[in-house]
Parts: sequence; C-alpha cells; structure tokens
Amino acid sequence: MAAFLDQLVVFAVIASGLLALNVAQRWLELSTKVKLREGLVRDLLNEWLQPRRAFRLASAGEIGLNPDQRLHEDARHLTELSTELGIGLLQSSLLLGSFIGVLWFLSASVTFHMDGESFIDSRATSSGAP
Repeated sequence: MAAFLDQLVVFAVIASGLLALNVAQRWLELSTKVKLREGLVRDLLNEWLQPRRAFRLASAGEIGLNPDQRLHEDARHLTELSTELGIGLLQSSLLLGSFIGVLWFLSASVTFHMDGESFIDSRATSSGAP
C-alpha cells in the first residue's frame, strides 16, 4: 500500500506538471494572437484610412462593401493561422529535442554490425561498458 501511495504521489506531480505546461502553452498562444492581431490591425487601419480611401472604396462596387468587417475577419484568420503554426513549430521542436536526448541516452550500449565489422558508440567504451 505504501508503494502504491508513493506512485500515486509521483503521478500527481507529473499530472500537475503537465497541466501547468498545457496552461502555459494556451496562455502563450492566446497572448501571441492578441499581440499579433493588435499590430496587424493598427497597420491595416493606417493603410485603409488614407485620405480619400473611403470615397474610392464606396465607388469600387461590391468589393468595397463593409471593408471593416472583412478587415476584422482577415486579420483574425491570419493571426490565428500564424500563431498556431508558430506554437506548433515550437512544440514539435521541443518534442524532437526531447526524443533525441532520450534516444541518445538509451543508445549508449548499442553496437552496430555491418559487413562483418562492429561499430561501438564511443560513449560506451569511455564509461567502461562492454
């Protein structure tokens, strides 16, 4: 029973750590979306609000209708896609680094055989492993 309770504590620590990492990832994603969207909308508004731009848009036909709504939706879509791509790239890079580290550690005692020759990892021979 004592060993079970010890493992339950270990599980709780791991689960709380993963929960904290998920919350941090979500916070990073949302705050990045807000910052990117704020900058994008500021730049786009400066471009759209040039002198006589509204007059030209009104006479442009159907494409000039409701430019504020299209601007809003396009800015939201671009920032969401960019943020998800960036966060996904960061997460995948961290995962790749973790797996490389684990595999590098586990492969210290691996010997490769090719064409009758044996290739031993130099870390295995320097640590005293056969």
